[in-house]
Amino acid sequence: MLARDRGWKEAVLDREQVWLLADVGGEGRLLTMPVGGGDPTIALSGLQAPSALLVREGRVFWLENHPPALSAFPHIPASAARTTLQVRDADGKVRLLGQWHAALAPARGDLISGPTRLYVRLRRMMATEFYEVNFETGGEIRVAVEAGTQEGLVSGEEFVWTTPSEEAASPEAFRSVRRRGADGNSRMVTDWLPGQGSLVEIGQSVFYAADRLYRVPQHLSEPHSEGSLPVGQVASDGRKLYLLTTNGPSVIPLTRQ
Repeated sequence: MLARDRGWKEAVLDREQVWLLADVGGEGRLLTMPVGGGDPTIALSGLQAPSALLVREGRVFWLENHPPALSAFPHIPASAARTTLQVRDADGKVRLLGQWHAALAPARGDLISGPTRLYVRLRRMMATEFYEVNFETGGEIRVAVEAGTQEGLVSGEEFVWTTPSEEAASPEAFRSVRRRGADGNSRMVTDWLPGQGSLVEIGQSVFYAADRLYRVPQHLSEPHSEGSLPVGQVASDGRKLYLLTTNGPSVIPLTRQ
């Protein structure tokens, strides 16, 4: 469990150390500590509402929300609030990978890691934007803009995300799923999924977890149910599906019904 009284709010394991994001008196900090325990050390301080911590191959990524910056000169307008993507490389160098007009407060799931790319989810009041960002250069491509709050994940070389249903009379009540291949072309692969749910990967297959578990096909087809799910938040480690409870995660047995 994270030590909330110490301001810790996110933690990610990376080989022999744990990376943490903390809020100490309104100041955001990036901390590190050994896996075996001990006192954390401050890697970075002065961060602006950091969240969505992600670690990949020795690099640490996170999002920040910056408030508008007031100008000291009346003839120079204030800069707009913005959301930034930051990375701390393995050598300790910190780089700005991307920035956008401020979105809603970043949260876990807003950074999505792929084999050679990082995907950013920006949640806005009425829509969700997905961006593909290059690890090295920071070059960005907007992949999609969808109404409402949507989910996304990477499966192999494909980016998979939810959209409002393209056929339902009330699009917000149902979802469809799209896949985007390495060639940059996207396609809808299924529709008529429940409006509330999440994308998970088990093995090398993508599923949509709602009241039931639906297998997401590779090509256009109706969703196929793999069985019912218990009520609550679910997550996957890539091999198994878990129900998240206050007592810790419990494995959900998958029995097709």
